[in-house]
Amino acid sequence: MRMKRISILFFVLFICSACLYGQGTKYNKTDILHPVFSEKAIVSLVPVPLIFNGFRVDADVRLTDNVWLNIAPRINIKNALDTNSKFVFGGSFDLNARYYIKNKPLGFYVSAGLGIEYNHLGAIVKKTKEYYEVDALRFGGQTHLGYSLRLWPRCILDIYLGATFRYSSNSFSSDKYRNIVNNSRPNPFSYHFSGLCFDGGIRIGIML
Repeated sequence: MRMKRISILFFVLFICSACLYGQGTKYNKTDILHPVFSEKAIVSLVPVPLIFNGFRVDADVRLTDNVWLNIAPRINIKNALDTNSKFVFGGSFDLNARYYIKNKPLGFYVSAGLGIEYNHLGAIVKKTKEYYEVDALRFGGQTHLGYSLRLWPRCILDIYLGATFRYSSNSFSSDKYRNIVNNSRPNPFSYHFSGLCFDGGIRIGIML
């Protein structure tokens, strides 16, 4: 609970900083090829993990006029999306190539990339009420369609929706835990789930 309050406070401070930073910034209109923006990077916070999972900060770096590299590390400290989860500790790291239709980080874009994730978790099986623990190493890919719009001069809101595939390599401290997991079916919100699931969210960022 304390970690959640700290994360929410940090998010509020980030939004306030974005507003103040944007108000004091003017556009670069001197470049003919890029008449509005000449930003080279974006730092974003993703509010959904603050509520359900943990903490995530994204960094986007411009590679070419239309292509950006998205770096997305995340810390997992719980899993409120899975009511059977008892505790979680771990994190993930995603790399995505993002292509904007325009030569600026606004409007529609498509992205694709790879991700790796490790979590140590404890949960119960909903039907049998059996408890188990598992170390889950997951990797795979993801693709998204998104839209970015400007909230303030340098503050943006990014909305995205897509699909994620993850393969989970699970290890157990006992055969009992292994048998429980093998005889159950994890839901797509579980951190040891293998398969395809839908993915989406929002980001609020500052263009640098």
